[in-house]
Amino acid sequence: MRWSRDPLPGPMSGEPADDDPTEVLGSVPGSILARHGARVLKPAEAAGFQDDRMPRSTIYRTRTLLVPGDLPAGHGSPAGVILERLGMELVFPDFEVADRTGIRTAVLRPARTARTPVAVDAWVALQALRHAAAERQTHEGPFTEAEAEQISRIQLEHLLCAAPMTGSPITEGGPITEGGPITEGGGLGTDPAGSYLHPGGSARAPVHLYLPPPPRRPDTEAGQRPVVLVADTGLLPNDAWLGVRPDPNAPGGYTAAGPPGTAPFVVVDLNLQDDIAANSASVSSAGDQPRQIIRGPWDGPVTVGPLNPGVPVCSGHGTFIAGIIRQLAPDAQVLSVRIMHPDAIVYEGDLLYALGQIRDQVQNGTRRVDVISLSLGYFSETQEDATYSATLRPVVSDLTGHGVAVVAAAGNFATTRRYYPAAWAAQAPDPGHAPVLSVGALNPNDSQASFSNGGPWVRVWANGAAVVSTFPTVINGGLMPASRMNMPPGGTAGTSPPARREPLDPDNYHDGYATWSGTSFAAPELAARIAAELTAGAGADPADLGLAGPGPAAALRRTVSALESLGWSPDPGGAGEEGQDSG
Repeated sequence: MRWSRDPLPGPMSGEPADDDPTEVLGSVPGSILARHGARVLKPAEAAGFQDDRMPRSTIYRTRTLLVPGDLPAGHGSPAGVILERLGMELVFPDFEVADRTGIRTAVLRPARTARTPVAVDAWVALQALRHAAAERQTHEGPFTEAEAEQISRIQLEHLLCAAPMTGSPITEGGPITEGGPITEGGGLGTDPAGSYLHPGGSARAPVHLYLPPPPRRPDTEAGQRPVVLVADTGLLPNDAWLGVRPDPNAPGGYTAAGPPGTAPFVVVDLNLQDDIAANSASVSSAGDQPRQIIRGPWDGPVTVGPLNPGVPVCSGHGTFIAGIIRQLAPDAQVLSVRIMHPDAIVYEGDLLYALGQIRDQVQNGTRRVDVISLSLGYFSETQEDATYSATLRPVVSDLTGHGVAVVAAAGNFATTRRYYPAAWAAQAPDPGHAPVLSVGALNPNDSQASFSNGGPWVRVWANGAAVVSTFPTVINGGLMPASRMNMPPGGTAGTSPPARREPLDPDNYHDGYATWSGTSFAAPELAARIAAELTAGAGADPADLGLAGPGPAAALRRTVSALESLGWSPDPGGAGEEGQDSG
């Protein structure tokens, strides 16, 4: 693991915000967009006004906006009047949230007053609202100053995507060399992409592992365990390493447990998952169609559909990440929060809601989180939106203000264009805040992986190519061995069962381990190493670093100490020497 010693990028360094003109979202599979009610914003085709700057490409949901919860938006309100001119109206779901002044997912739909068919488009609605709010600054437009400020905080609801390498042609739109970027890593070309693929064109493959799970101390010896929140696909069974096993009597059919006297390595929060589902269902009921609702904490499904036996591109993603943390920080605990669909997609509103709930629990002392690992991200349409008014940023800032380190994958698009939330690492942490840490991927020989995003905003480089970790033992997809030979009864000379011979089955993971590549797996390495340092620090100096110490100041002191032990420095020019291995 290596720390960047480049000065932090941004206005002070004179570096352009997004200096890579490569179009990395040019071939998103249509099945992904249709399934999630989304659209690619194409700069040359984007609606706007005469003086508007051309946006960058992004992916957004067409029938939702993220808006301040106290924004007046009904018939006759200033925002309602603007939208009615477009034949649209904005509807708040009925689901109650604790903070009415926070950001909420609202639904755009054709207005009741519309007399002609309306093509609902969140980008068009957002531009009209912002233009009217800007008029307030110069021509006394329809908004008051307070309303104009509220409008400035309205955002698109982006589709975030996971950051593993994929490429199985039976899933979403063809192999990686065809460049489907949202699921296939795009923009790489044949050679660099092909080097990370396995039989059947997939970037993941089953392997066998002889090593036993790292020892996990009993609770009486381990004491307070650091908690790593993994917001991802959820988990599927891998009993030997993660303690996740089928249980027909448990909600969702699975349960997580540990040996007697030892807390489970993995925990889920059924109440939180129910709230995430209820919030999403309320948005769907308000008219957001199509919308896929995540129900329950467990990953699924294990195949694409009843007529397509392929394994979805991100099935097993959370299980793989949890295994990385188990290898490096066996005495930690993983809090698994399912917010990612098995096709690698995350709704920004779902992530915002989940992190907001976690933030509230951390602030009121009912939840402990030390590190958050995020293997997902999006490209923003404007640098200003992403930097200054992004809906996720205030929630992340609230968490880092309570000493929680946020670790995010840099993305797999082979571009220097900033990928959020990882790119928030481009700013030095505010006083009293833990940092946001962006992580790019290294090959096993310590070179930068050709698929990884890069640039000065990537502050850490960790192992992310040909990583071996845990995988669900219940997954056996539709890719089959190239040949199979049934042996005669009793086998042949010198043989015994099994009674068949075949080459590698690239979709059978019953052994429980896989190899995979992506910045998705570089980020949890850093998260796990922070957790391991927290464990070591608590044992070495319980008075100062004991994990039971309450309050943001104590949490921040623990996090900073752990990071400094790994080679991090808050001084951009002093964050270790390039090439230095700190883990």
